[in-house]
This record gives sequence, C-alpha cells and structure tokens, in this order.
Amino acid sequence: MNMKVLLLFIFTLFAMAGKAQDQYAFKHLNVENGLSQSSVLSIAQDARGFLWFGTRFGLNKYDSQTFKIYNNKNGNKKSLSTSSYLSSIVSLKNGSLLIGTQNGLNKYNEKDDNFDRYQHNDSLPSSLSNSTINCIYQDKKNRVWVGTANGLNLLTDTTHYRFKHFLYQKKQDLQIYTITEDHNGTLWLSTSNGLMNMRFSGNRVIYKHFTVYSDELAKAIDNHITTMVEDRENNLWLGTKQTGVSKLNLSTESIINYKYSSLNPKGINSNNVRKIMLDQEGKLWIGTLHGINIYNPATQSFSTLQNEPENPSSLSQNSVYDIFQDRQGIIWVGTYYGAINMVYPNYTPFKVYRSTATPNGLSSNVVSSIMEDQHQNLWIATEGEGINYYDRKNNTFIRYKNNPNNPLSLSANLVKSVIRDKNNKVWIGTHYGGLNLFNPNTKTFVRYTKHKNDTSSISSDEITAVFEDSYGRFWVGTNSGLNSFNSTTGKFIRNRVNGLIDAVLYIFEDSKRTLWVATNAGLFQLKNGAAKFVNRVAANPEILNYNEISCITEDKAGYLLIGTARNGMFKLLPEKHQYMRVTTLDGLPSNTIMGILEDDFNNLWITTDKGLCKYNPRQKTFKTYNIKDGLPGNEFNYKSFLKDSKGEFFFGGLSGMVSFFPSEIKENKNTPPVIFTGLKLFNKPIALNTEDGLLKQNISTIKSITFEADQNVFSIDFTLLNFIKSDKNHYAYKLGGFEKNWNYVDNPSASYTNLSPGNYTLMVKGSNNDGLWTNKISTLNIKILPPFYKTWWAYLFYFCAFAAISIVFIRYLLIKAVLKKEKEINEHKLEFFTNISHEIRTPLTLIVGPLDKLIENAKDDPALNRELQPIKNNADRLMNLVTELLDFRKAESGKMALHISPGDVVKFCREIFLAFQNMAISKNIDYQFETEQAEIELYFDKVQMEKVMFNLLSNAFKFTPVKGKISLKIEVEKQLVNIKIRDNGKGIALENQANLFTNFYQANTNTTIGTGLGLSFSKSIVALHHGEITFESTPQSENQHGATCFTISLKTGKTHFKPADFVKDYVYYDDATNYELPAAAEHQQATEREAVVSLAAKKYSILLVEDNEDVRAFIKNALGNIYTIYESENGATGLEIALEIIPDLIISDVMMPVMDGLELCRKLKTDERTSHIPVVLLTARSAYIHQVNGFENGADAYIMKPFNLKILELNIQNLLNARETIKQKFAQVVTLEPKNMVINTTEQNFLNKIIQIIEDRIADTEFDVPTLATEIGMSQPVLYKKIRALTDLSVNDFIKSIRIKRAAQLLKQGVGNISEIAYSVGFSDRKYFSSEFKKHFGKTPSEFISNT
Repeated sequence: MNMKVLLLFIFTLFAMAGKAQDQYAFKHLNVENGLSQSSVLSIAQDARGFLWFGTRFGLNKYDSQTFKIYNNKNGNKKSLSTSSYLSSIVSLKNGSLLIGTQNGLNKYNEKDDNFDRYQHNDSLPSSLSNSTINCIYQDKKNRVWVGTANGLNLLTDTTHYRFKHFLYQKKQDLQIYTITEDHNGTLWLSTSNGLMNMRFSGNRVIYKHFTVYSDELAKAIDNHITTMVEDRENNLWLGTKQTGVSKLNLSTESIINYKYSSLNPKGINSNNVRKIMLDQEGKLWIGTLHGINIYNPATQSFSTLQNEPENPSSLSQNSVYDIFQDRQGIIWVGTYYGAINMVYPNYTPFKVYRSTATPNGLSSNVVSSIMEDQHQNLWIATEGEGINYYDRKNNTFIRYKNNPNNPLSLSANLVKSVIRDKNNKVWIGTHYGGLNLFNPNTKTFVRYTKHKNDTSSISSDEITAVFEDSYGRFWVGTNSGLNSFNSTTGKFIRNRVNGLIDAVLYIFEDSKRTLWVATNAGLFQLKNGAAKFVNRVAANPEILNYNEISCITEDKAGYLLIGTARNGMFKLLPEKHQYMRVTTLDGLPSNTIMGILEDDFNNLWITTDKGLCKYNPRQKTFKTYNIKDGLPGNEFNYKSFLKDSKGEFFFGGLSGMVSFFPSEIKENKNTPPVIFTGLKLFNKPIALNTEDGLLKQNISTIKSITFEADQNVFSIDFTLLNFIKSDKNHYAYKLGGFEKNWNYVDNPSASYTNLSPGNYTLMVKGSNNDGLWTNKISTLNIKILPPFYKTWWAYLFYFCAFAAISIVFIRYLLIKAVLKKEKEINEHKLEFFTNISHEIRTPLTLIVGPLDKLIENAKDDPALNRELQPIKNNADRLMNLVTELLDFRKAESGKMALHISPGDVVKFCREIFLAFQNMAISKNIDYQFETEQAEIELYFDKVQMEKVMFNLLSNAFKFTPVKGKISLKIEVEKQLVNIKIRDNGKGIALENQANLFTNFYQANTNTTIGTGLGLSFSKSIVALHHGEITFESTPQSENQHGATCFTISLKTGKTHFKPADFVKDYVYYDDATNYELPAAAEHQQATEREAVVSLAAKKYSILLVEDNEDVRAFIKNALGNIYTIYESENGATGLEIALEIIPDLIISDVMMPVMDGLELCRKLKTDERTSHIPVVLLTARSAYIHQVNGFENGADAYIMKPFNLKILELNIQNLLNARETIKQKFAQVVTLEPKNMVINTTEQNFLNKIIQIIEDRIADTEFDVPTLATEIGMSQPVLYKKIRALTDLSVNDFIKSIRIKRAAQLLKQGVGNISEIAYSVGFSDRKYFSSEFKKHFGKTPSEFISNT
C-alpha cells in the first residue's frame, strides 16, 4: 500500500511539474540561426531596440531576423578588445552601449559600427583600475559604475571616459563581482571580501560590511555573490555561487536563505545561482546551474523550468547564465550549451496536447472529435488510435482502443464522432465499427452495428455523425444515409432524409429547433413540428454549393454559418435566402473550412487547413494563428472542435489538439519602426568605408545613399525590431519615383536592378506578429547617378557637338562661297603692301644717303649730331620694315630662295643674344643664355634665321616687364636642335593663341605697333628650313606672371635641303682667306700707309682684342708699321691691358669667350680711366639691332666681317683725328663747357669732377698733381695719360690752364687788382703769374684788362 501511495505521489509530482512547465513555451535561437557560439553569457538591448548577446566567443547583434557578429581583429584598434567571455553588456540611458571584457571596457559606436576601447593604463591615473571587467551598472542618478578584478570605478567623464577609483588596493586585488542599488539609493557591492554597501554623505563615502553573512559565504570554497536584485517588497535577493539564494530584508537586515534540497520540490533546484531577474509582473526569475526557478511573491513559492527532452518548447539546456527582459516584455535566457531561449509576453495561451510515448498523453495526434462530459473531462477521439479520456483535474489520460479479443472493447480505433446525451451517456461513432455506447461502471462498450437482413439495425457501420436534438431524437449519420435511433429499444430507422441514402456530412440544430442535415446531395432542413425534410435550394448554386458543407453553426444574431470544403464560409439568413461569403480574398488563410466557433465577443474562430483564423465580423478583420504562434500544426481536422462549459475552446488537428480561452489571447500593440540594416551590391554585402565608397557610416544612421551608374543592381535589407514571433513579421516597401504600389513581402529585403538615373525614395513599413503596421514609414533617399554619356554635361556636349557640326556645315557653305573672294582680297592686299613698299623704298634710300652724309659732317656740331641721330634710327627702322614686307611677299609667293651654309648655331645665337643685352640691362631683365653643348654644327640660312631670332627676341623684350626674365636655350634632341626663347611677360591670351601665326594678326592692337607679319614671316622661314616653330603660353593673372616659350626646331644634317639651296664655295666669315690680298693691292696699301706715317708726327697705340688668331695676325701685320699694336684673345684680358696701358684706340671682335666685345665696350666706356678711348667693334651680324646695340654700348665704329682693310684704316684714322680736334678745342676755350664738345657722358662727368676739384682748391698754392690724383682716386700715371688723351696737356699744365682761365674771367669782371687775382687763383708770385698769363694769352694781365 505504501508503495502505491509513493508511486501516486511521484506521478502527481511529475504531473504538477509538467503543468507548471506548460505555463511557458520557449523559442530557441542557436548557432544554426547565425549565433556565433552556444554559450550565451550576457544579454542587453540597446537604445534602438537591437538585442546584444555576449558569448564565450564573439559579440552578437540581433535584429529579429539575423545576427551580426563582432570579434577582435588583429591590428584593428576599432574592433573589440577581446572576443572571449563577454560577460557584461549594459545599455546606458544616453544611448551608449558598453561591453565589459577580460581586456577592458568597450563602447559601441553605432554610426561607424565599431568600438572604442578603454583599458587600465599605469601612466594615466584616471583610467580603469583594472582591465578585467566583472560588471557594469548604471544607478538611478545615471552614474555608471564598473566593477573590475581590482576596485570599483565611477565614470566621471563620458567624453574621454575618465574614471574615479573606489576600493582600489595595490597590494591585494579586491574583486567587484556585481553591483545594484536599492530604493534608498544605497549601492550594494559583491566583493571578494563579501557583501558590503556604500552610500554618499556629502563628499564622504560610507562603507558598511556585512561580516557575518560574508563569513558564512567564505565557508564554502570559491564562493561569492554572483547576482543581486531588489524586489517590490524592498527585499534584496542575493544569488551565490555555492550557497543558493538569500533574501535580505532591507529594513530589518534579517536574512532568509533558500538552498536546494531533494526533499523540497517547491524550493530552488540548484545552489549555483548565476542570475536573478525581476520581471514586469514582480516575479523573480532565478537562473541556476540546473534550470530556472520562478519565485512568486504572492504565493511565496518557487516553480521550476527545466529542459524536457521530449518537449521542444522547454528550456534548451539547464545551465543558465543570464536572464533579461526586453522592452516588449520578452524574457531572454542565455544558457551555456543551449544558446538563447525566449519567452513571449502575453504568449498566445495555446495549450497543446500531443501523442506521447508514455500513457499520459494522447494516443494519436490526429484528433477527429472532442466532447466534454458532466465532470468537465474530455473525450478525445482520434483517427486510428481509439479514443482518449482526459481527466483535466488530475491531468491524466485513459486510452480506449479496440481489442479484437475483447467484444466489450471499442469496436474500431478510427473514431469519427463522440457525443454525450441528455442522460450523460457517451456515444461513439466509428468508421467500420458502428455505434458504441460507453459503460462508465465497467469501462466497456456496447456495440450497435449493421446486421444483414435486419432493417432495424444501422444502415452502415461507416458512421460520420452522431447527434441528439432538443426533442431527444437521436440521429446517426452514415455513408449510406441518415438513421434515427431509439436508445431505449436499440432500433434504427433508416433513410430518414426522404428515403435518400446519400452520405451525411454534418448534423446541426439551430436556435429555432430546425434540424439541418448536410449530405453530399445537398442541404436538408427539418423545421420545428415538420415531419419531412425539405431540400434547401441555393440561390446561386455555382457559388453556394450545398454538397460541399464541412460544418454548420449559428451565431448570436441568428445567422447560419456554413463552412465548405473548398469554397470558404457563408453567412446565411435562412428565411430570406440571403447570404454573405467570406474567402481568402477577404482575409481567410484558406477556403477549406474545418470548424467554426463563436466567442463571447462575437468573434468567429475558424479552423482551416492553413491555420486558425480569428474573424471579427463587425470590423471585418482577420488574424491568423499558425505554428509560429504555438499551434501544434497548421492543418486542422473536420468537425474537431468544442467550446466547453467554461468557455475554453478546443480544436483538433492532424498534429494534436490545442485549447485556449479566447479572452486570454491578447494582441501585440507594439509596433517598433523599421530600421535599415544592410546593403548588398550585386548580391555581395557592402562594408563601411570600402573602395566603392557607398557606405561611409552605418546604413541605419544615414538618410541617403548614392550609387554610380554601374552600381544599379543592389539590395537593401531592413528589419522590424519586433521580437515577438518575429517570423510572423511582414513587410512592405515601395520605391518612390519608380513604383506606385506597395510590395508586400515576408523577406525583409528590397532588390532593384537597372534603375534609370534619378532620385528615388525607398519607403518601408512593417507589421508585427499580430498584423499591426508601423505608424511611421521609414525612408531612405536613393540617388542613381547617370553614366557619363547621360550626364547633363554629356547632353550639353551632344548639343554643342550637333550645333558645332551644324555651324561648321553652314560655315562650310558660306566659306566655300567667300573663300575665293577672300583669297583674292588677300592677294590684293599683299600686292598693295608690296607696291607700297617698293614706292617707299626709293624715297627712303634718297633720305638715308644724304642723312648719313649730314651726320658725318655734323661731327663737329654736337647739338646737330644729337638731333640727327633719332632721324637716322627711325629711317633705318622704316627701311627694315620695308625690307621685311618685301621678304614676306617673297615667302608667300614661294620665291624666297635660301642660302644654306654650315655654321655653329650656338655662336650664331649667342651673337644675336648679345645684341639685346643692353636692352636687358636697361630694363633690369634677368637675361640668360643656356646651351647643352659648346658647339653645334647646323645647316641654315644665317640671314633669314637672324630675322627669325631677332623677331622672337624683340617680342620677348616688348612684352616682358621690368625685372622680368628672358632666356635663350639650345637643346639637342635626337635629330633635332631646339632653340627655346622663354619669357615671363604677360603671356598670350588664350583667345589669341590660335591666330598667332596668321598674316597681319596682332594679339593686342592697342599696345603694339607693327605689321602683324613678324611671326607669320618667321614661321614661313622656319618652314623653308623644314623645321617647326611652336609656342606654349600661360596668360598672366592677378596672382602670377605669365609665361611664354617659343621653340624653333631645326633638323640636323643637310639631306632635307635641295642642292640649289646651298651656298657654293662657302667660306666662314672668320676664315683667314677672307683677308688675303693680291700682291698689287698689298703694295698699294703699303704705299698709302707709309704716306700716313709720314704725315703723322706721333705713333698711336692700338689694343687689338680678337679670339681668332688668323684675323688678329692679319690686322697686326696690316697696321703694325703705322701704330703700336697690343694683342688680347678675349675681352677679360683685353680689359686688363686697356686699364694698364691706356691705348689710344681699341679694336674688338663682338663674339669672344670669357667676355664678349659688347661687354668689354660697355666696361671701357663706363670707366673714367678708359671712357675716352675710341672703340671699333667687328661683327658678322649686319642687322639694324646689332649696330644699334653696339653704339648703345659706346662703340665709336661698327664694321662688318669680312671687312675691307681700307675701311678699317680710314675709321681708325678718322677716330684719332676727331680725338685730336677735341684736344685742340679744349685748349682754345676759355671756359670749359663740356656740352659744346662731342664727348661721351663718362668723359663729361670725369672732366667736370676734375675741374670742380681744381676750382675748390684754386686758391691753394700747395695744390699739386699728387693731391689731385688722391682726390680723383687714380694713380698719377693713369691720370697723366687720361688728361693727356683728353686735352693733350700734362696734369700740371691742365691745372695751370684752369688757374689762368679763372684769372682771365676775374680780370674781365674787374673784381680786384692783378696781385689779388693772382693770389686768389693759387699763384704766390705775381711776376710768375704775369709770365704764365702772357704765354697762354700772348698778353700781360695789364694789356688784357686794357683790351677788355
């Protein structure tokens, strides 16, 4: 007996445990769903609503559809500091998410989708006290506390994450395991020293240690408080690692301990407690090593949730580490090996009954009929496994099946119908087993089956329906017609529906006591008081087909509700033959109706082969429940439904039976917004800051995205952060600007391909598990850039190209007509210029000839000479322009002949370069000559190329400002010689560059004077040389100078010239053969030279500066008999010799090494010691600019090479004679007036300086030659030669002359007597004064006064 009692107790215990277990059905998420790892140690929800799970390896972010995994990445300081054992995650009230790890604190940055790390740093006192994070807690004052392996940290600076340390010990680490705050604001700490609390009093921190309790904790090995929470009754619950749960009364500080005991099934199930969580209902969820205990404060009892291997809705694994309740009320449970478990709030309270291997369960999952007896227990019929009797109070099942060996057993296991009559007898209709009556006393069955030849027996053993009406009539429907049954006599009357033998599908009696019988031949009704069934004729048989009825019921309004097998549900008003049809088009999940029940709120609960549907006829709304809501299956069975005496609904299906109270099923009103979560391009996920440049920050935080033209195949993922049955979330999206209708989908992703360029708006909304749509539509602006050939500037280019082609075509037509006329006009213009040039040339020649003669004769008249020089210069310039016009005409007409000869292009260019040096100095221009090689032989026409070089350099100087830069550079490149003339002048305007080489074109007619032919002519000359002239120019701007570079490219060698272009028997101008004279001529010249020598009383000295030894020898031999010749091979040594010997005349070549002739001439003429010396320049260049440049540098004569010796001799003789004339004039003039003499400026300054010094000291009798030399800054010999060359007097005589002339002036003025005047001009002896005065004027002072 005791054994039976024990077994009954155990059985009851398991039944109670099972009943408790059934209160919660868990849904599971694991690695198969995308979780990084199965050990879930921490859970949190961030400000946006995402769920975060810390595991043994990896951090997981869950968006209701997918997991995103974050791990530590080597070298990436913006990744997690470590991926292992993420035991603490907290979402702060300011939106920050903190993750505690074994290697520091991590803060998640949503915008960049990365992390900031905060770790212990010995050199930074405000860093964390230790990098091992045990817990994170935010109190009611929003202070953030971090418990570490050594000390407690208070976050004081949320910007730079600076911390203040508490309980930090350097000698021995003090672990802070967990933190909580009570209703008084006191912080409670679990430490390695036990339990303590801390509170603040002003600036003081007051600690309180619970020594007794802590000592008890320490008795167990490796024990400490792992979790703390305060309940609504102000009790602090403490979970420990080894000693169970303790409840601390905060008022009395009394402690009650709860420990595991096998003898106490209502206690906790493990002493190893990991987490205690207070849910929204005030219950405590206690996570332990062996499952979950739920403490109900109202009953002060514990219930247990553990893993049940046969129950897929139970806890996945018992080792619980964290429990968290989110904002929707879902409770999330993290287990060590079972990953994530979740329990929905207001979970659809479907109680499921399934077949089990043990007797305490259904015998089969295919439920065909359900009936409640007078004890509120259930009879549950199955298809093939008999019938089950369910004792609801004791939660036990009794199975009744057919036993072939027992005639008192159930006649067949395939049960189709079960009812209870007014006498509480249980009748069971079976398939091929007839009708069965259950005897509750003996637990046996009485069978009523068909007997042959017995018409009072049932018409068929295939029973389809059993029904007792309000009159007590017993009806049995079979596959062979309807039978009425007399339960007293046991007799049947067959074919009651007007003799028909059609199969009966359903039997129902309405509130008006009309009996409705649905058969496969139609619908029949037996009205109240009628004796015969009437066939119901449908108003529209094609729509309402009465032979497909699956169920019939009546609503509270009196409408007949008819469910059909394939045609939906009909709401029928029998008297008026009116009906309303409800199908899938209206919202039903299927048109196959299995059963209909009406609840107390007039909602219809309709079972189908695709789930359970709740239909609200007033609002015409539908809500479908399926396996995602906890149903055992989506397909229900015909006629398998029941509303019991308490209002509980039961529905049988092919996967078991489900029961629920309709009033307990609540809708999820929470509709969180849709959030964009990902982007795929060509079906490949796009990460942040990749080369494609699409996502610069997290897509959930951006408002727009721009795609290139070739990035038009993309998908955008989104999610609805509804975690309650998230697989029932639905979504709709629409691309504004592309689509007009919404796309309704179950997969939260919008894909588009080949979108046209433009601006679009992706609009997304979502509905939760109960079909409620989000109030706010989430939008993302999308811009598709056009391909380059469809951009606005491309279309502009097309338009411009079309317009240009049109214009060109039109211009072609116009130009074609005008071109001939224009050519004729151009020819006439050239002809006109040519004729004018010829006409001008003749009178110009007649002007220049006499002008030269005038200048020659006016040497003795300085004033006239100065006035004639500008006339001569401009006449020569005009002649040059006329010559240029004539040459251009020749070039244009193709009649210009080249005279090609070999030459050193470097020397040729340098000579021309030097011709502009004076101009460069006057404008302070940085003037540079560069060459890669010292000598480059080239074949060219020197006369014509001189014009080209002259033109380009003239332009460069014309447009280069003062202090500008001009360079001439010669480069050799393969078979070309490039001559580059570069300046930094104002440059050439872009609009003028195209026409620069056009005839008569001038870039700036306002500031330049000319014909506009220079560059065109130059291009023609270079083209005749088979070369090319090009330019690059940048116009000047406000910020910088312009830059222009003209490049002349000439080919090396001579094969590109015609034989007729070459000069025959060409001899270079410096060659000695140019200066060899025939014997007769030489004899004649020798005779003439002797005559010159005989006439000359004095032999003059000449310095010859020439780098060509042959030319130098020729001149020396020719002039050596007449003059004393000094030689020098370059300008530098020539200058030294000139300063030393002070020659009477200098002959210099222009082109020389070290120092050229122009530089030498300039230095001589600007030096007071040598400025009086006449200089004759020899050069090969005949251009006007060369002569002008020579004269500008102070040259007295300019002779072309190869020269005629006679011309050279005459120039020398004339210059020396002119110098003698100056001397004589000076000696005869009483008052020295430099302006009346043809002397250069330097000599004027020198003589003025000498005279001024003498006049300042004229009364000083001690003033002599050494004193004058000191004052003037010259040596006595140089001064002597200088004065002798200018005045033909010695220095003493020059001083004396000045004194005498000053005395004569004074005598004329009568400013004193003779003695006074003599003393005043520096004579100490009156007799000596009178003697010298008479020598100078031929008169004594007295006679001079008398004549005056």
